[in-house]
Amino acid sequence: MAKTRVSLVDIARKTGYSVMTVSYALRNHPKIRESTRALIHAAAEELGYVPDPDLVKLMSRIRMSQKIETRSFVAVLDLFEDRKAFTADPYTNAMISACEERLGKLGYQLSRFRIFEPRLSPRRISSILVSRGIEGVILPPFPTELKNFEMDWNAVALICTEERFHEPELNKVIPHHYSNMIRVLTHVWEMGYRRPGLASCKNSLGRDNFAWFGAYYSFLADRMGSSWLPPLPVANDPAEMVRWYNEFKPDVIIVTEDWLIEAFQKESGLRIPEDVGAVSASADFGSLSGIVQGAEVIGSAAADILTAHIIRNERGVPENPKTMMIEGTWIDRGTAGEAAPEEGTTRKRAQKKARRPA
Repeated sequence: MAKTRVSLVDIARKTGYSVMTVSYALRNHPKIRESTRALIHAAAEELGYVPDPDLVKLMSRIRMSQKIETRSFVAVLDLFEDRKAFTADPYTNAMISACEERLGKLGYQLSRFRIFEPRLSPRRISSILVSRGIEGVILPPFPTELKNFEMDWNAVALICTEERFHEPELNKVIPHHYSNMIRVLTHVWEMGYRRPGLASCKNSLGRDNFAWFGAYYSFLADRMGSSWLPPLPVANDPAEMVRWYNEFKPDVIIVTEDWLIEAFQKESGLRIPEDVGAVSASADFGSLSGIVQGAEVIGSAAADILTAHIIRNERGVPENPKTMMIEGTWIDRGTAGEAAPEEGTTRKRAQKKARRPA
């Protein structure tokens, strides 16, 4: 005989609470006291209660068919002291716009909250969030110089889109930097390039938890053995980048931000891609071929995860943080093509042209 599915009514009979109270408790609704929730959860586990997936899907379809009114508020924290810095980055703007659009479809309203206007204490930040009815907080990419900041993390549900935020460790949605760099290297290798060089700017250094560098070393150790090119960790100085180019002779330069190539071209006089190929590991809004990290996909995924935390009443720092990594996609903008022969005259002229006095 098939085992009868345990229902909410069964749990209500065992605990003495109403079916409505049982339903709220199993969804960890804050209106039910913690002690009551614990008792009902224990009874459900003892009886072997498992939610009916068909019923869950039916209720979801019913809710989606109804007009959704904004029922909750979510804040995105602006951690820049400069008023204009937060809106200056197209990647952050695209991510937040996608997050806001997705939240709106789910019935949530997104608002911006400036931490440094005025400069607020951790207690004051949390107090304002609670008083404004903020139930969830999104931590977007923040200034390089900012390693962490303090607030009462237990007051809200949280999602982070900045990989290098580690105090405390939060659930995150981020680009899959390691996989993306492997894709870049695979593409340029298939194009015929055999001396790829990696140049990073100070702002990018460590922002990916050094996944870009790890992938670079791993890929070239496999393909080139001990003859791989040392990367340039901080390429902010164009003259230093030219010296690096002249010393190691890369046939394609991989950068973490497009402006590095623009400054390098101005200093060296080289042509892209005729003299040297150029690709970007973060090509979302630039002019180089490379990997589009998917700011919109990351923003939408962050909204889904955050609202799930709110619905399940999961507040504060998770005991076992989880990270969702989004795979990027390759885009060809014509800045890298078939590599010139290693001993080709074009490449030799380019290297000679790039030489500058040390």
